[in-house]
Amino acid sequence: MADLEKWEHGDPEKVAIRRESMTCKGCRYLESLILFGRRTELCGLGRPSGKRCRKYKEQ
Repeated sequence: MADLEKWEHGDPEKVAIRRESMTCKGCRYLESLILFGRRTELCGLGRPSGKRCRKYKEQ
């Protein structure tokens, strides 16, 4: 079992919301491409995708 952070205990809805708030999901610069038969998400600004940056803007 993976080690959980203190904030990951408790209400599962609040945990899911907080986890999603740390990702790029919903950013206007996030582009979805199909490469080699797999769907891949890339940042249009050339940044690594998956972790929210300061330039995050909602669609």
